[in-house]
Amino acid sequence: MVKHKHLKLIIFFLTVLNLTSMAHINNEPKNKTGILLVSFGTSYPDARQALNNIEEEVKKAFPGVEVRWAYTSNIIRKKLKEQGQPTDSPAEALAKMAGDDFSYIAVQSLHIIPGEEYEALEKTVNAFNHMPKNAKAVLTGKPLLYQHDDIVVLIGVIENILPQEYKEGDAILMMGH
Repeated sequence: MVKHKHLKLIIFFLTVLNLTSMAHINNEPKNKTGILLVSFGTSYPDARQALNNIEEEVKKAFPGVEVRWAYTSNIIRKKLKEQGQPTDSPAEALAKMAGDDFSYIAVQSLHIIPGEEYEALEKTVNAFNHMPKNAKAVLTGKPLLYQHDDIVVLIGVIENILPQEYKEGDAILMMGH
């Protein structure tokens, strides 16, 4: 199980934008780097803990870099607003970060596949890169299963976490959203 946890983290951080190569930028005067984590979102506090765990790991990997959130789901953002917890869309969060003088913004998708919501996120980021008086660069990290090789790696992870009692021909049900 420990191997699985570390491999998941490695896969996640490999998908995060190459901020380590951008780290020298923070040393330049008036340059500010930030990370925007983008998820479908959740209105359930118990599920939010998983997102909090991701944020903690990102902060450990990139100390001193501010981390913010955006949710792509209009329905989730509406529910959270009704609960008194307003949450930004990716466009709103990017606009706020630009207004807060971020020079470089890494937008990391927490979507599993590059589906409709990820494509919309890419379009939003592309639009922000063409706005005058915006951040110098807004870059998008790929979802976990962006290409075939990512799927092969995930299959290896799954094979390594199967119970010892698992035998060929046993049924396994995996669910995701």
